[in-house]
Formats: sequence, C-alpha cells, structure tokens
Amino acid sequence: FFFKQKTAYEIAQRLVGSEMCIRDSIICGFPTETEEDHQQTLDLIKKYKFASLFISQFYPRPGTVAADMKKLDTKIVKKRSTEVTKLFETYKTFDSLVGTEQKVWVTELETNKKNMKEHGGEGEKSEVAIVGHTKNYVKVIIRDLDHSLLGKCILVKIIEAQKWHVVGVVTNKTYIPEPPLPVSHFKREFQKTKVNYLAKERMGKLNEVIDKTRDKTKSQNLLITRKDGGFPWMKIALILGALLVLIGIIMTLLGKQHHLHSY
Repeated sequence: FFFKQKTAYEIAQRLVGSEMCIRDSIICGFPTETEEDHQQTLDLIKKYKFASLFISQFYPRPGTVAADMKKLDTKIVKKRSTEVTKLFETYKTFDSLVGTEQKVWVTELETNKKNMKEHGGEGEKSEVAIVGHTKNYVKVIIRDLDHSLLGKCILVKIIEAQKWHVVGVVTNKTYIPEPPLPVSHFKREFQKTKVNYLAKERMGKLNEVIDKTRDKTKSQNLLITRKDGGFPWMKIALILGALLVLIGIIMTLLGKQHHLHSY
C-alpha cells in the first residue's frame, strides 16, 4: 500500500504505544518524489522510530506506469537512500521491551557465525543460543541451550535490546499458552462483520431513499398548498377567465337578437 504522509501519520499515531510492531517499506527516489517529499519521509521516521524499515531505491519495473516516468538523477537517489539508512541506524528499536516478560515461540538454534568465518567456513557450527520470536515477530536471543524448548512457547524476561533483536532469559519453561481460536471462529466473526457492514450500507441507502421520498412529498404538498391557498391570484385569474367567457356568451346572444329585430 502507498500512503500519503497525512494518512501514514494517522495510522502510525493510532498504533504507537500499542503492542504492535510497526514496520514500513520506503522507496527512495521515486520519479515524482520532491525534496520536500523526502524530508517528510525523514520526519516520519524521526517521529515514530519504526521497528523495521525495508529501504530500497526506485527501480523501473517493466510494464508499470512508473517505468515510463522520467527518472531522477542517480546521485540524488543514492543520497536520499543513504540519508534514510543512516537515520534508521541512529536509534534502537526495542528499548521499551527491556524489563518486560514476553511470550516467545522458540523456533531455531543460533550458531556462532563469526567463528565459522574465522575458519574459512570450515569446521563444526558452534551453537550459542536458541532463537524465538514474540507475537509481533521481534527476534529474541535466549541464553539457554535446552534443545527441548524448540517448538514450544515459553515466558522470557528481556534483559537487553539491540538494533535487530532482544536478549532474554527463560522465566517459565512449562508455560502453556491459551489454545488458539479455531478458524471457524474467525470465519463467523468475519461473516458477522460483513453482514453488519452490508446491513448498515443497505440501511443507509434505504434511509437515503426515504429521505428523498419525504423531501419530494413535502415539495408536492407545499406546491398543492400554494395552489390551494398560497397564491390567491390564481383563483382571481380563474374567476376573471370565467367572467370573460360568460360576457362573451352574453354578447353573442345579444348580437343575434339585434340581427332578428332588424328584419
């Protein structure tokens, strides 16, 4: 999705402070991007400090409308991309989690990659920790090599925050999370929401039709009222018309009588 800055601010404002982890994708150097647009992007990052940013430079993908647009100078695109990257690297992301207890789903083992590089990629991998993720997918390095924790949900106290992950210690290995709701539950809720939405939409249209009908009826009633008593000149005109017709008939009859007497 592509948002205008105002829309992005509104979305971020609602989510900041919640347990949700906000991530964003930023394309630097889009053909229509101005210097002001770029500064607004930087302001957005400074204000909300997104947990993760996917930063890329514009690429004219064939078949898209943007592919036919006039591209910005390559130096400008690289400069803006560098500025966004450097800004993202100035702050830590997960400091707010330090000291909290989190539910973590253990997924894999962490190996000592640095040690592997020193040996030219040869030798055995050195297992140093287990890795899990919180419900909003924050990576958690757990200082425990208990392989039985793999595939389990445990409670972990966060003791340290890094740029890309947090570090924690296990507080409860036998934690049993609440069973997930069945898919049928979400289907029912979706159907309820859909039905409620459709009902509101149809009621809105129905009310609109009723309002239009009511307004039309009022207009017709008002016109009838005006015809009946609001405009007395119409009655006078009708009476005068009738009198003129009557006078015409009388004059015709008198003319016929005068013609007979002359004979």
